[in-house]
Amino acid sequence: MKHFLEDNNISVRCDTEAFGFSIAAGSKVTFTSKQGSFNGLKMRIPPPEFEALMFFSAFEAAASAEFIKKTVNVNKSEFDSMLEVESSDDNHRNFFAVCQNSMAAVTFSISAIESWVNKSIEVYGLNNGNPTELILRRPRKSDRKVLTSKVASDLAIPLRAKLFQLLPQVFKVQPLKGHSTLRSDISHLIDERNIVMHMQSKLSLEDQDLDRASYAIKLFKTNSFRAPELVLKYVKFIYSKSEIPIAPWVNIADAEIVAIKKGLK
Repeated sequence: MKHFLEDNNISVRCDTEAFGFSIAAGSKVTFTSKQGSFNGLKMRIPPPEFEALMFFSAFEAAASAEFIKKTVNVNKSEFDSMLEVESSDDNHRNFFAVCQNSMAAVTFSISAIESWVNKSIEVYGLNNGNPTELILRRPRKSDRKVLTSKVASDLAIPLRAKLFQLLPQVFKVQPLKGHSTLRSDISHLIDERNIVMHMQSKLSLEDQDLDRASYAIKLFKTNSFRAPELVLKYVKFIYSKSEIPIAPWVNIADAEIVAIKKGLK
């Protein structure tokens, strides 16, 4: 589980004392545990890399959805030849298990990228240990300056703005153009996550109005790996254009998703 070991890229420029140890100049410090407390209980635990944990949960959910999908019987109706999920308790159960895992793959994928962007802005948005200012551009409003240390807790800043405006400033990369397919696909995933979290009778996704049955069909027919693959693609894009070293879990995820999909064939 070495790829789950958090690395905040802390290094020292000169001989120093920290954490009760003497650290030589040029040394890199990696966190192996973090202290927390809850209801009076203090404990040291492995650093909770929630972005990695949620991302690998998305993989597992997608794999389960695609595996179970193969067991769902779909036939043509004898009445009007329309496709229909065969009416049996087991078949219905499997169909809904596919929907359940497909929704989980979408939700975990977006939660993972949200965790990653919040943490990255806070960790890398420092200058000599101090938070820096980022520029948030707002439609029909004046630009707004925000401190990197305040981005994660500012509920007025939507995830899209963090991903496509603020994060590129921290990583010093050019943001995706407004017409970018990857940017559009990620935006639609964010909408879908919001649909799952606030499920209503009438849904809107990718400029389509859907009822719940139509959305369930979408979940069943769409490859469940699409969400984690899109998120991974964006994360890799940002790292590839930046001098900031790629997080270890990203390369592990890249290899694992290939292995999982190969095993499902």
